Amino acid sequence: MQSVWAPELTENAGTPIYRRLLDALAEDIARGRLKEGERLPPQRDLAHRLSISLGSVTRAYDEALRRGLVEAHVGRGTFVSDRRKVDEPSGLIDLSTNTAPIDFGALSLLVQQAMGKRSILPGLYDYQPPPGREADRRAAAAWIGRTANFPNLDWNDVITCAGTQNGLAVALSSLCRPGDVVLCEAMTFPGMRLLAVQLGLTLRGVAMDGEGMEPGALGQAVRETGAKMVYVLPTLQNPTTRTMSAARRGEIAAIARKHDLWILEDDIYACCAAPDVPPIAAFAPERTFYATSLSKIVSPGLRAGYLVAPKGEAFERCLRGFRALMHSPCGLSGAVAAHLLESLAADEIAARVRVEAAERIGLALDLLDGFAAKPAAPSSLHLWIPCPQADRMASRLLGEGVRISPASAFEAGGAEAESGLRLCVGPAASRPILAKALGMVRTALTADPGQMLQTAL
Repeated sequence: MQSVWAPELTENAGTPIYRRLLDALAEDIARGRLKEGERLPPQRDLAHRLSISLGSVTRAYDEALRRGLVEAHVGRGTFVSDRRKVDEPSGLIDLSTNTAPIDFGALSLLVQQAMGKRSILPGLYDYQPPPGREADRRAAAAWIGRTANFPNLDWNDVITCAGTQNGLAVALSSLCRPGDVVLCEAMTFPGMRLLAVQLGLTLRGVAMDGEGMEPGALGQAVRETGAKMVYVLPTLQNPTTRTMSAARRGEIAAIARKHDLWILEDDIYACCAAPDVPPIAAFAPERTFYATSLSKIVSPGLRAGYLVAPKGEAFERCLRGFRALMHSPCGLSGAVAAHLLESLAADEIAARVRVEAAERIGLALDLLDGFAAKPAAPSSLHLWIPCPQADRMASRLLGEGVRISPASAFEAGGAEAESGLRLCVGPAASRPILAKALGMVRTALTADPGQMLQTAL
C-alpha cells in the first residue's frame, strides 16, 4: 500500500530542504508514524505535495537508503525498512570513535566540485613548499580566525599538515627529546599517549577542575619536573568536554611565560563549539604551538590540518621537523581543503554538523538524565559520564553490543584522574540507532545504583 505521507518540514534557514525531509523521515520511522514495509510516495509526487524540488526529494531518499532507513526495489518503489534492521544493526554500535555526524553525500559533491576547479593546476601533483602553498595557508588562517575566535592570525605562521595528529607530532619532535617530560591534563587525548610512547617522552598529568587544567597544579608540576612543554585542550576537553574561560586561558599563558614553558594547544573541537573566547595562542603567541584540522567538522579522511608556530627559530625547527616526517604537504588534499574554506562550504558543513550534534547531545542528555554531565557546548561530539567502576561498566556494555571508552583510555599518570566513560554521539549511523544504544547504556547504569551521578558538573 502506498503511503500518503507528506510531513511538515521544520523551518530552519541553515539546513537544506533535503536534510529537513530526511530528518522528518527518520523521526516518523522512529516514532512509528511510518510502518515497516510501508511504501513511500513516488519522489515526483512527494515533491509536488511539499512544493519542493524533485532533486531535494531524490537526495533525501538516497541518504535514507544509505542509512538503512528505507529499501528501494526497481519497478516497485521505496519502502520503510524493517525496524529491527534500523534499531538493531548487526555487530557492535560503536560510540567510542569521536567522529562527527557528517552528510557524506553532500560532502562528496563539494569535493568533486573542488577537484574540478583545482585539478587542472599541474603544481598540485608535484612536491609542495614545506609549509604548504600560500593559498592554502591564507585560507586556513582566515578559517581559524573566524571559527576559533583567533584574531589577527598571520598566515605566515601557518604550516599545513596531514591532520592535527601530524601537527602535534611535528611540534613535539621538533621541541622535545627522548626522556623529556610533557605535562598535560590528568585525562588526555589517547593520541597524545601514543605520541609520547613513540617519541620516548614521559607524560605527567596535571590536576583538573571544572574548567580543565588547574593553573596552580600546573605551576607545581613545572617546579617538580622541570618540564619545558605542556599539552592542553582548552575547548571541549577530551574526554570531559570542559572548556576554559578567557580568564583561565590567560592564567595558563601567564604560568607558561613565568616558567619559560612551551604550550602545545590542541584546539580540534573549537569549530564544534564556536567559542566566544580566543585560544591560548592569542594570549601567548610567542610560546604557543596551535594545532587544529578539518577532521571533526568536515572529514577525517581529508587529512587537512594546520599547525600555527611561533615566529623565528621555533617556526624553523617545526619546518625542519616537517621535512623529516613528511617531506612535503599533500597538494591535492590541501587544495580541496582550501576550496572548501574559501567558498565557505566548510562553514556550511560545520553549521549542519553542529545542528545535528546538538540534537544528538539533547537526546543523550534526555535518555541519560542523572548520569551524564552536561557538556560545555551544546554541539559537543562527546559526553562525559562520571562512573566509579568505568572499566567494569565498559566491559559490560561491550558484551551487550555497545562500545564506549572508559577513563583508563585517557589517564596520563602523575595526577589522580576521575573515573568515568566517554560517549561519542557522532558515529551512530542515525538517531534511532543512537537512541537504541543510549537506552542500553541507561539500562546498564540503572542496574548499578552506585553509578548515579552525585553532583552536577
